[in-house]
Amino acid sequence: MRLPSRTLLVAVLILLTAGAAACGSDEAVRSTGPDVYHVTQERHGARIDLVVGQRLAVVLPSIAGSSSRWTPREYDRSVLRQTSGTRTVGGRHGGMIIGGARAYEKILFEAVRPGATRLRLTRARKPSEGGGTALFEIAVVVGGARRQR
Repeated sequence: MRLPSRTLLVAVLILLTAGAAACGSDEAVRSTGPDVYHVTQERHGARIDLVVGQRLAVVLPSIAGSSSRWTPREYDRSVLRQTSGTRTVGGRHGGMIIGGARAYEKILFEAVRPGATRLRLTRARKPSEGGGTALFEIAVVVGGARRQR
C-alpha cells in the first residue's frame, strides 16, 4: 500500500517531533546517563547531576612520592555513599595523564537517594613536603530513581 506523500510527510514530522521531545526530557537523560560519571579537577566548583544508583568517580592528581592523599571531608552520607577508599592509579610506568599529572587518585561514590550535597575533598601536605592544603569541591544533585533500560 502506497501512502500519499502528504500523509507520509505528516507521519515523519510526528516521529521527529516525538523524538526531539524525548531527547529534551529528564527521563531520556536519566535512562541513558553513564553508569559512572567521572569528575576531574577541571570541574572544581561545578554542579553535577546524578540519579539514584549512578556512581561518581572523583579523579584528582596525586603528588609523586608524597604520602598525602585526597580525603572526603564533607558530604551528606544520606545522599552519597563512598564505595571505595582513595586508590592511586597510573604512576611512573605510564597511565593516563590528567592535568599534567602522570598519577592520580580515584575515589568512588554512589548516589543513594534524591537530595543535594556539597562534596568537599582535601589533601594536606606535610611541612617536609612543602605544606599546604589543596581543596576540591563540587555540588552534587541526585534526582529520582534510574529507569530500567
